[in-house]
Amino acid sequence: MEHQQHAEWIPREQTRLVGALLEESGVAQKVISGRSREVAVAYRLLCPDLPGGLDPSTVSRMKTGSDLRKLKRCNLRLLHLTIAYVKSPRGEERAVSVGAVEEANDFADAVLRAGGAVEELKPSCFNPNDPRHDRAAGLFGEYGISLLERAIAQDDERSLRKIAVLQWLSGNIDDARYWNGRAGKMASGTPEALDAEVAAYEAYSSGRSYLYKGQRGIAEIYLALAADAGHRDAAFLLGDALEELQRNEEARRWFSTAQSNGHGEAGKRLSALEEGSLEGDLLDLCGDIDEGVLAEVDDTDSVSVIGADAAASYRRQML
Repeated sequence: MEHQQHAEWIPREQTRLVGALLEESGVAQKVISGRSREVAVAYRLLCPDLPGGLDPSTVSRMKTGSDLRKLKRCNLRLLHLTIAYVKSPRGEERAVSVGAVEEANDFADAVLRAGGAVEELKPSCFNPNDPRHDRAAGLFGEYGISLLERAIAQDDERSLRKIAVLQWLSGNIDDARYWNGRAGKMASGTPEALDAEVAAYEAYSSGRSYLYKGQRGIAEIYLALAADAGHRDAAFLLGDALEELQRNEEARRWFSTAQSNGHGEAGKRLSALEEGSLEGDLLDLCGDIDEGVLAEVDDTDSVSVIGADAAASYRRQML
């Protein structure tokens, strides 16, 4: 039929790369389509150009090239991100991954280059030779770069303000004032006030928002900076989030910080963590009693006494 576009619209080298990714992943196209919307939301800040999702027909056309004049970089990135998300271990926290973004970028670039479409890649607004850009990237990695990209390319006031807040809390006051001044020009022309207290509060608010959206990696950046600046609620929330991930040593640190700054509930959570750690150590101690020795003691009452004495002795040492 005349209206049918064939795979020749898309270079075969490109469709082969997409097909290989789909085949090696073992993930059904229907599953990719269904989960792509969730992934697009999770990566919205790091990758603001992502589409809202990939419908089944789009995934199919990306593989075959039918009814498609060109492959879009944003769709290729979302395809790769979604597959990585679906394949991640179930027990592993599915947080936003900067590494996954880098791999998705590499895949998309490779596909476009295979079709001679290098010129379609958008130039970056990030300039590593600009000291302010370099400092943001050095401190905040891929997230810092993506924030700069969005701030500069879109003249985005909120992103500029976030860079200012992050730099203030990192001790780069001159950079903070520069980015805050640019944010002010995007708004009313007058920069909003920015000091240590304001920066800590805004970082806490941003961190809390990202945490509730499931973007834990980004949330930790904001909450840790706010907590280090003395914001007790940020320290408590970060401790709570880390305890949920069973990162108990880090959680203990932030609960302790929150308690030092006057948070009313932090002491209870800290005590609960300590008790849980003590009980775990007691169980390990009792379990470490030599089984060979116990096998020679054919007296279950004696075995119970040995275990109880060991536990009591350990408690006395810890108290």
